[in-house]
Amino acid sequence: MYRHFRNRDELIDALAVRATQAQISGMVGRLFGSADLGDTIAEALAIMAVEVGQNPVLRILAERDGDGSVAALIVNAPQLSDLLVSLLTATVASRPDEIRPGLQPQDAARYLLFIALGLLLGLIPGADDPGQVKRYARTFVLPALLANPPEAEAVFLTMEEGRTAGLD
Repeated sequence: MYRHFRNRDELIDALAVRATQAQISGMVGRLFGSADLGDTIAEALAIMAVEVGQNPVLRILAERDGDGSVAALIVNAPQLSDLLVSLLTATVASRPDEIRPGLQPQDAARYLLFIALGLLLGLIPGADDPGQVKRYARTFVLPALLANPPEAEAVFLTMEEGRTAGLD
């Protein structure tokens, strides 16, 4: 193994990249099935917060650090961060007419990665609920990125509001 990897950290990083690539290839159809960039971004954030955060391989790999979070794994694995930024950059760059004038796709991608890391760390309430993540993205994230963002909506619903809206 040490012919291919200089140390244990490089091996862990390579495993994390491989696990993430496999997960990404399984969700590409869901991400690019929408004609709307806003929907694609909201779906990507929901996938990262809920599905990537619960990926058993990534969770095991993340436990090598004292933090034990998938967010820390992403931050500490430069190849993995680069992979995610590349995917997000390509997503944003694929629809230049929908993003704010003057916004660089790479900057937007890094911003989205920072939002995803906050979701993975649980810094945003309800980050384990895809509907909550999508409402958060539509209300707070997309206005920073899109030329024509969606209207603001209630994000942090009470349990009663969630039942009424059919989100329980």
